[in-house]
Amino acid sequence: MRANHAPQASYEEKLDSIRREAARWAELETSGRLGHDDRAEFQGWLAASPAHELEFEMMRHLLESEELCAALSVEAETHLHAGRRRGRRRPFLALPLSWPILASLGAAAIVMLAAVPVALNVLDRPTAPSSSSAPAASVTAHYETANGEYFSTRLEDGTQLELNGGTRVDIRLTERGRYVTLLSGDVSFDIAKDPTRPFRVQTEHGQVTAVGTAFTVSHFDHRTAIAVTEGRIRVDTTAGLQMPTYYNAGKRVSVDASGELDVSDFIPDDGMDWQTGWVDTPSITVGDLAALVERRTGVDIVVDDEAAALEVSGRFRIDEPATVFRRVGLIHHVAIRQTQDRIDVTAAGD
Repeated sequence: MRANHAPQASYEEKLDSIRREAARWAELETSGRLGHDDRAEFQGWLAASPAHELEFEMMRHLLESEELCAALSVEAETHLHAGRRRGRRRPFLALPLSWPILASLGAAAIVMLAAVPVALNVLDRPTAPSSSSAPAASVTAHYETANGEYFSTRLEDGTQLELNGGTRVDIRLTERGRYVTLLSGDVSFDIAKDPTRPFRVQTEHGQVTAVGTAFTVSHFDHRTAIAVTEGRIRVDTTAGLQMPTYYNAGKRVSVDASGELDVSDFIPDDGMDWQTGWVDTPSITVGDLAALVERRTGVDIVVDDEAAALEVSGRFRIDEPATVFRRVGLIHHVAIRQTQDRIDVTAAGD
């Protein structure tokens, strides 16, 4: 869904900044150079957001990874020999890692790890999951769908994922925990039970933690929406202004960038969710509804800011864009213009 407003920093850009800071703290701690004064600052940074804690743990895991060190050594040796052939004397990369190098390795480390014999999947587009029976301690993956696509996969730990269109997600499974970063879109999780490795889903607005349960997470521009269909989850807000809260099956939770939570009830087995092509909601903005329709169908939906802020409620068949926005036009005085592959939604008077 595209809207007419000034561009803001993307979640990826914000995440990159967090990862760079996490890499700096991880390098200081593992090297033993984290002083007493630094530790107070570090603890404050760590407590400010669950995203900080997650990225720090992953950076520390990279620093302690024997597989990464082996991959980097191979890479360095390869470049060293290549450099000698060209008259160069210095290797491409040397260990130990400094934090700027570690930060830049966020994605590159995944690629280098793929070259060594460990259980590792790096996926630029949805494909069938690896059939490897190796332990899940080093599994890393990226899944991405275009608008109008749908993808389902089972992770190495047995967790089932279903991705709506327009979804991008990073997966990291380690011996310490299972970590998911939802960059955009909608994912349904049916989590394999493993009390020793909590399952965490991080978005721009907060973090969901579960051990064995089923829930969906949808990332929108201004909020994250969670629906618990089985078991129990814990929600931490990125703003860190509220204590962690717990929700059982039948609860919908919406959290925005300010940390404000909105909670409502629903019937988990009524079949009314984006997976079935329906949305049944007590309240959703036209902008968020347009995002769901666009992800589901691939039809380009353009909504102006005024129309995007309007709220609607009820049941919507999101795989039928024309029907959805005809109904929106009846609820609110908005103009709907439709072509073969695009729908424009504008507020009255525009």
